[in-house]
Amino acid sequence: MSVEILDGATIVNFIEDEEAFNVSVCDHFAHLDIDHDGLLSYEEMLKELQSLRVFEIHFGIDEKPKPEELARVYGSLFTAIRS
Repeated sequence: MSVEILDGATIVNFIEDEEAFNVSVCDHFAHLDIDHDGLLSYEEMLKELQSLRVFEIHFGIDEKPKPEELARVYGSLFTAIRS
């Protein structure tokens, strides 16, 4: 597994480069939109969220959260993103 660390200036520069940012977002969206309907379903987003393992790694240490806890957190995130 690789780890990438970005500083704030790198992120701001990327976002301010509107063309590069838009191309990146569109490419990533197209990759996630498996059924090509122009929308991201919960299942499509869940696969991406699970691959990031945000809630499973803390300070470089793997943790094993309960599946129901992850489902609750991911469901809440999806609901918040849709709003």
